Amino acid sequence: MKALIIAPYAIAALLAVAVALIGIAAVRRGRLSPRPTALAVIVVAVGLFAFAWFWPMAPVVDRDVGNGALMTGDQFPPQEPTPQASASIGSAADYARQAMAWDLYEIQSGQIARNRGSTEQLRNFGQRMAREHEELQVSLGKAMKQGAGAGDLTATLTPDQERDVEALRQAPDDQFDRLYLEQQRAAHQKLLALHQAMESQADAEALAAFATGASKKVRAHAIDIEQLGSGT
Repeated sequence: MKALIIAPYAIAALLAVAVALIGIAAVRRGRLSPRPTALAVIVVAVGLFAFAWFWPMAPVVDRDVGNGALMTGDQFPPQEPTPQASASIGSAADYARQAMAWDLYEIQSGQIARNRGSTEQLRNFGQRMAREHEELQVSLGKAMKQGAGAGDLTATLTPDQERDVEALRQAPDDQFDRLYLEQQRAAHQKLLALHQAMESQADAEALAAFATGASKKVRAHAIDIEQLGSGT
């Protein structure tokens, strides 16, 4: 639950009221004369409000009722966080090799998920990932021929990608869905960063155009992954 720390001027108002009440009570008991007391109350109230005016505003905090954690206003995460891992693409050929490797990983992991997913929704998603990333591979090959030349377009998994694929094959049935979605989140963040880095490369127009379209598709995949994760 979000709450505001009481501002200094509110405290000043409370203190001013308290001083006024004390003064009134003292006048009624005959301990103080009315005019000097009223003047003193006014002076004190003005002083308190002047102090509050120059005091910096208290920060907004987020109070988590469950654990009592507090966060200052400037620590709130953005409503739609979109942090992306930085990517180094090097040459057009380097970009193509990295993108082809990620697509191959998505094809292989998607095929495994199509067979091992515990829900029809996850199995369908795995099948879709295999199909759409295979289509991206084909489109990337065409873009390379239009721009930087065909070169060596043989897709090869990196050692990390090979380990991830093998981990999916060996995962216990009751842990597969969670592991697959965790891998998908990380993979799509890295793949999206790779395509976004290529989008701004003016010296490779064909690849930049491909990367722009690929980014949109990968971003849509990432949204679907989060929706799947919320149901597991």
